[in-house]
Amino acid sequence: MEQFITKKQNNTQTLKSIVIYALAIFWAIFGKVYLSSAQQIQSDSILSVEEEVDSTLQTKHPFQFSFIYPVGTYGVNSGKLEFRSSINLISGVTGGIDGAEFSGFSSYTNGNLRGFQASGFSNVVKGEMAGTQMSGFANAVKEKSKGGQFSGFSNVAGADFDGLQATGFYNVVRGNVRGYQISGFGNLVTESLKGVQISGFANNTRNSVKGAQISGFMNSADSIQGAQIAGFVNVAVDTILGGQIAGFTNVGRNFSAGHQISGFANVATGTINSQISGFINVADTVEGVQISVINICDTLSRGIPIGLINIVRHGGFRALELEANESFYFNTSYKLGVDRFYSIFSAGVRPTKNTVIWNWGYGVGTNFIRKPGFSANVDFTAHHVNEGEWFTNRLNLLNKVKLNFAKNLGERTQLYGGPSLNVFVRQTLNSTGGNAPDPNISTVNIYSWIFGDVETQIYPGVSLGMRF
Repeated sequence: MEQFITKKQNNTQTLKSIVIYALAIFWAIFGKVYLSSAQQIQSDSILSVEEEVDSTLQTKHPFQFSFIYPVGTYGVNSGKLEFRSSINLISGVTGGIDGAEFSGFSSYTNGNLRGFQASGFSNVVKGEMAGTQMSGFANAVKEKSKGGQFSGFSNVAGADFDGLQATGFYNVVRGNVRGYQISGFGNLVTESLKGVQISGFANNTRNSVKGAQISGFMNSADSIQGAQIAGFVNVAVDTILGGQIAGFTNVGRNFSAGHQISGFANVATGTINSQISGFINVADTVEGVQISVINICDTLSRGIPIGLINIVRHGGFRALELEANESFYFNTSYKLGVDRFYSIFSAGVRPTKNTVIWNWGYGVGTNFIRKPGFSANVDFTAHHVNEGEWFTNRLNLLNKVKLNFAKNLGERTQLYGGPSLNVFVRQTLNSTGGNAPDPNISTVNIYSWIFGDVETQIYPGVSLGMRF
């Protein structure tokens, strides 16, 4: 009996071992498949949720409201979402605007703006803009912009801008501009401008301008095809085709054609049509007119310089004259300009028995005939006559019109002479009220009359001299 029980127990133990081994083999075969399937189901569920969230974030939402970011209808997610309309009581952050946004203080857009954005202080767009920004202080767009920016202090575009920037202080575009910049102080374009800059103080375009720069103080550009108008100075450092008008000075390099007008000075290289200034003009080639006190140019291909001193380095007219005439026996004159128009600086002396009478004068003239070996000119001069002193402080003015004909004696020497008409106007009373002496420089008076204390004498004359 005991032997039977022992045998039965051994059989039971053997059966348990077989079952355990069978379960181990089953788990080894099917357990990994189960775990892999479970993990795949879990992963698919997570991806499904993430795709659902991403899909939600990429959707254009009709509206959002924020008190101050992130306290709003979409919380922190508003910075990832694009809205058709957005209202922020104080400030808000959105992923994009395709419509309109209004903020009491500021708006910040992580994406693009297509539409309208207005705030009490500032607007910032990290993407592109196609629309309008309005703020009490500043607007900024990082990428390309098309539309308008209007602010109380500053507008900034980080790339090319098409449209209008208007602000109370400063506009900046870090790229090209097609449109307008209007500011109370200054405008800056780091590339090229096709349009107009208007500012209270200064405009600066670092490359080319096709249009106009208008400022209260200064305009500067690399090249100009259009106009610069400033209260003080205009500068074009490379090329210019157009005009410069300034209250003080204009500087233009490599003119191809154009004009300069200033209150003090004009400087131009290249070829310019005209220069008009209050004191001095300097140019390479002039194909028109220079009008100033001092005119200097390298070449005058067409036109004339009109001024007190006119210097033309190539193709100009310069002459030194020694002359005797009916009023003053020893005279010297220096002529400077071009054949069509030149300035005359002169002085003369006439010794008398009791004193020396001398004059200094200025005039203009023209060589109306200029042929090899022969020339003819007309001079108009005015001379102040001094009687026995360095300066006679009363009206003593000798006006002359001379017609001279010249014959070449050598390459740079001419003998000239011709008739003249003189009008001598003098004050008959001196500073103490007594009679002023008559210098008796006239020959035979054609006509003489006295009006008050002023005597006018008209008489003919003749001159003979050498020109070098």
